[in-house]
Amino acid sequence: MGRTLNLLFEKEGLKSKAYKDYSKDSNGNKIFVGWRIGYGSDTITKADGTVVKVKEGMTITEEDALRDFNRRVKDDFLPQVLHGIGQQTWSKLNANSSP
Repeated sequence: MGRTLNLLFEKEGLKSKAYKDYSKDSNGNKIFVGWRIGYGSDTITKADGTVVKVKEGMTITEEDALRDFNRRVKDDFLPQVLHGIGQQTWSKLNANSSP
């Protein structure tokens, strides 16, 4: 998972203040999709495990950002990957292909 995390951290970067995130609609128009913080998350995971939605004006520490990132990988991203490719395919991946 080290290489994957390093790539994500390098591309996303740590942002300690909430910032607006935009996407494009089907016509190519820029639309506001929400507030992001940390490593591109729309949530903050507190030390007690509480998850809060990012709002304008919020700030985050690197420790909180890493905690949120790790929670999202474990609870959101990996289950989606496993569901998409299946446990059997996942278990056949070697160290160079799995996170």
